[in-house]
Amino acid sequence: MSALDEIRTGIQENIPAILGRFHTVVRDEDPWMLLPEARRTDHFGELILHVTEVALGEGRREERVRQMLHTAARHGEERLADGFPEALVFREHYLLRQALWSYVREMHDGDSPLAFEAVARIDTSLSLSTKASLRGFHRPTYEAQGRWPECIDALVSDWRTLPSVG
Repeated sequence: MSALDEIRTGIQENIPAILGRFHTVVRDEDPWMLLPEARRTDHFGELILHVTEVALGEGRREERVRQMLHTAARHGEERLADGFPEALVFREHYLLRQALWSYVREMHDGDSPLAFEAVARIDTSLSLSTKASLRGFHRPTYEAQGRWPECIDALVSDWRTLPSVG
């Protein structure tokens, strides 16, 4: 098992604790406090799983990328249905990014080249995830224009052009 695989496995085994960090930040903030607890973190457990597979898993398999993007888009769709503003999607991804960075730095010598590589890879995947959530948030507009089916494909194309980090 490679060192990046160990980080991926560690993150995946600790998803509840990572989500707990996220929940601690949002539990008393508007608009999250208006949601039942399970809805505050919504698809983030599944999203963390997909993000870490894309970022830290072996190979660059397109199927994993598509799963991550569809999960993120679903999250954006649900936040729109909840009546939340678009800016919330950015804030949630920022907080998720902070929770993941914090975990990696605490558990894997935060100043090491390996931790830096893992965080850089995760950040790249989360950037695509943020885009997918925003596309999901605006899905009604894309559908009205007949462009929704292209949205995920365009993001997969973006992923294909990214250099491999590390």
